[in-house]
This record gives sequence, structure tokens and C-alpha cells, in this order.
Amino acid sequence: MTWADGSMYIGLWKNDMRHEGEMRFQNGNIYRGSFKNDMLDGPGKLLMPSAVIFEGHFSQNSCDSLGKLFYPTGDIYYG
Repeated sequence: MTWADGSMYIGLWKNDMRHEGEMRFQNGNIYRGSFKNDMLDGPGKLLMPSAVIFEGHFSQNSCDSLGKLFYPTGDIYYG
């Protein structure tokens, strides 16, 4: 599905809401993971245009717990 702003979702639907898949946002961010009540929720990865990747748990469209940041330099931050 593609939204008017160019954002796009590819994945599974449940009860007419996003459930598990990939969401490509207009700002270049890409989220791969779980959704609940049509929001980023559960385990997932957020890939940013800067090549930084966050891997962790999301709740109601926000990072909500410990996770890992992977930098293009090879550095990894856990916290």
C-alpha cells in the first residue's frame, strides 16, 4: 500500500491493519518488523538514510527498550 506522501508498506495485514512487514517512510527511514494496532510495536529494525541501524523493541511508534545502534564505521552502541 502506498500513501499520498509516498510512504509505502509491504507485508502482512490483520483486521485491515499492518501486522508484520516493511514500512518505507517519506523521510527515507525503513522499518522492518512487527506492528500492533497499526503502529510500530514489537521487535524490529529501523534503517536510517545515514546508514545507522537501530535494532530493538518498539512500542506505539517509539523505541521502548534496550537496543543496538549499528554505525557505518562498524561501531556498535548497546543501551
